[in-house]
Amino acid sequence: MGHIRGGIMLLKRIGITSMLILMSWLILLCDTAIADDGDALRHEDPDSVEVYYDGIAILNYYTRILDQVLEKSPSEVKALQSKRPFANIPEGLNNSLEDFTDSSVIISELVVEIDSGLEEGSRLISQYQFEDIVSLQEKMAVKIDQAYSELWHIEGAVESAGVELSVPPTGDQEPLRRAYDEVEDRVEQLNNLLGFFQELLLALSVAELQDQLQPTEISLIAEPQTQFVGEEITVKGNLSSNGTPLSDRQIVILLDGIPSTRIQAKPDGSYAGSMQLPYKYVPAAELQAVYYPREGDRGIYQGSRSETITIDLQFYDCNLNLSMDGKAYPGMDAVIKGQFECDEDAPQISRDIELYLDGNLVRQTKAGVTFVESISLDPEIDIGTHRLMVIAPANGRYAPALSEIVFEVVRAVPIIDLSPPGLAIMPLALKLNGTVHTDRGPLGNTPIEASFGGHKTQAVTSDDGSFSVKLDTGLNLSIVGSEELEITVYPEEPWASSASTSWSLIAVNSVSVGILGLVLIAVLIILVKRLVVWFVLRDTTPATAASLLSPMQPAWSALRKQNTPEKKSDKKGLGNRVLEIYAKLVKRTQSLTGIVLSPGMTFREFSVRCGPLLGPGQAYLDRFTRIVERVLYSKHSTSFTDWDESQELNQMVEKSISYEGA
Repeated sequence: MGHIRGGIMLLKRIGITSMLILMSWLILLCDTAIADDGDALRHEDPDSVEVYYDGIAILNYYTRILDQVLEKSPSEVKALQSKRPFANIPEGLNNSLEDFTDSSVIISELVVEIDSGLEEGSRLISQYQFEDIVSLQEKMAVKIDQAYSELWHIEGAVESAGVELSVPPTGDQEPLRRAYDEVEDRVEQLNNLLGFFQELLLALSVAELQDQLQPTEISLIAEPQTQFVGEEITVKGNLSSNGTPLSDRQIVILLDGIPSTRIQAKPDGSYAGSMQLPYKYVPAAELQAVYYPREGDRGIYQGSRSETITIDLQFYDCNLNLSMDGKAYPGMDAVIKGQFECDEDAPQISRDIELYLDGNLVRQTKAGVTFVESISLDPEIDIGTHRLMVIAPANGRYAPALSEIVFEVVRAVPIIDLSPPGLAIMPLALKLNGTVHTDRGPLGNTPIEASFGGHKTQAVTSDDGSFSVKLDTGLNLSIVGSEELEITVYPEEPWASSASTSWSLIAVNSVSVGILGLVLIAVLIILVKRLVVWFVLRDTTPATAASLLSPMQPAWSALRKQNTPEKKSDKKGLGNRVLEIYAKLVKRTQSLTGIVLSPGMTFREFSVRCGPLLGPGQAYLDRFTRIVERVLYSKHSTSFTDWDESQELNQMVEKSISYEGA
């Protein structure tokens, strides 16, 4: 009867364990209840970006090209033609810009050829090679006409640029107007240069040449030879012919090859005057005095040029460093920090500065050596890359300074802090409490929407960004499954984007689980009754674990003493080997847990009692025990698979025992 009672107790434990295993199996069929934060929705780049162009940059480009034409540097003009300092230009300006650059390249080459030809003409006159002079004069006349033709194209292109870029009228102090005035000034200088070439060409007129041309000499002194831009210098010298002073003649002072000042010689042939150095922020400028015959002097005197004098130009050069403070958001102020780094001897003064956002003037103000300025960004500004340019126009001795930074306009992405339950019991409602914030702080008074299994609810966050919602879960036909809990934020502020975060929850249908549990209980009751009858009708009962696993000897030896023969089909005695390692494991477990395998205790009872003390090793010991019971009590032939699994389970329990013992 003791064996029967033990069998009944065993069956009850089997029933309870079977139900737990079945429920575990159902749960394993669904997704693990681990909250999976979905990636928050980020802003999308606009499908199209407004074409950007900078009118000031375009006009400065025109000025730089004309500067190289005046400096007689065709190679630099060609280099500038192939390298534009701006990304885009207005569509209506494409053709005129192409005409401008093409004509600039041609006229730069013509200016060099004309200048060299006129120099050659002076040499031919001194050698009385009149026939060559006539040929040269005709060639130079053609080239000057060609140069005027190209200048006409340049003037038309500059005028078209003024119209296309909407340049303000003359006298306006807008930066765009000033940039346009610089271009017109260079065009005027180029026109004066061509006029000067024409005058020199007239001086080569052979029709008025006599048999003898008197040479002339001209000298030039400039003081001081180091001076700040915008300041005056004194120029003086003498004009003579064979030692005889030439009075009342006009002397032309060239600055970098361009006529700058005209001075009349005195009766003694001397001349003197002053000239203002231009606000040209370059290291040096070259001066030269030129005399060429005019009116009554033609055919009598030769033209002459003085030695070139170099004037060192002084000015204060400053670098402008810019930085952006933090991130830039639509509808918010962008903070720009700047600092002027000037020459050590430069006095500190306030500078006018102009701020341009994507080529549009947004602010004019004064700034010290360091400054901080804020510009308001339009709430509808495009998300993405933008350009901020700060210009400090030339101011007397201070050269112009320009700096530009590229920055990103972004929308702040809301962060949803929520710790959802890992399990949703349907149809009970979910109670959710959380907060919404960005890197700028809490998102207050912001609409949110929570959805789960097709059910939705809306709420609005408090001033501190917190929210609390109660969300219905409803019912469906499933027993256990996975459902997505999603929280979506819809900020009304232009600087924040919408965002959504989702979590995967285990949804348990309590009604379906209850019905399934009743069915399982009924099945288990029938199973228990049948097993009880089977145990009663057995002729013999299995030996207890205590008799098989003596604390002093291995399991296979105990079995032989109980006259348990080795099964004929048992390959290489694998069953006894399984029992042997199990016996050793039982001894090890007894020493760790202090639980003794008493004579009336079954393997299963021993495993159950030791389980709570083994931690994760409980499951491995339980499985190993089932294999041993199968070896002892069933007709099952022990296979290599059983042997391998027994070894693996033994190792797992040993590891758990070692861990718990530590």
